[in-house]
Amino acid sequence: SIAFKQVPATDASIILTTEPLFAAAAGAYLLGETFGASDYVGASLIVGACVLAVLLDDEASDPDCDVQDPDCTPPTNMLYK
Repeated sequence: SIAFKQVPATDASIILTTEPLFAAAAGAYLLGETFGASDYVGASLIVGACVLAVLLDDEASDPDCDVQDPDCTPPTNMLYK
């Protein structure tokens, strides 16, 4: 979509990865669906993976990095400027 062209790839993947959580929450709220233990484990894994992705992205980014330097990983938001 047009909006995903404006955000870094990590942010877009986190938004798309959490889509099943929002669908499950909507199903529970609107349709009265119930959650089992495996549902909570799956949701925890999704949230954990998203947190890990954000933490790894923050560690890999260096704000003083030059985009042209191949040994440097620039922050993802610098790639779109």
